[in-house]
Amino acid sequence: MAEYFFIAAHSLVKDFTEGGLAEDLPSMFCHGISIDASAKLYSLLTSRPLDVSYEMEIPLPMSEEISPAYYQLDTNLVHQFSQLDEGSANLIMEDWLATKDLEEIKSDTTDPTDFLHTLIHFCNIATQERDLGIFLFSEG
Repeated sequence: MAEYFFIAAHSLVKDFTEGGLAEDLPSMFCHGISIDASAKLYSLLTSRPLDVSYEMEIPLPMSEEISPAYYQLDTNLVHQFSQLDEGSANLIMEDWLATKDLEEIKSDTTDPTDFLHTLIHFCNIATQERDLGIFLFSEG
């Protein structure tokens, strides 16, 4: 199942839900980072309950009925990621690495630390331009 985050202008959202692909946009593969692991990361960052963190990947209109599906990361979450300094990111990383979902990853291509730092970088870029957002493509 291919999943990746990408940066795009909000004006492209209609293209995604009508079957357009995000292949040519700046992207980062999730490589085994499950929705459960992502939600735990979001929860650690925002201090919100885990059940609320699952809702931070917002399905795009019409995307719920098609496969592949597209989601947009909550803009407040993107802003919080963009505000992380290296020390804070390392503290969150320590807590995140201790979660069961990351302990179960057995892939040589998955580096949760690299995933977190790349996601922070993407969020930094997205917050610098008014029309940019972070989106998730999922074939699942």
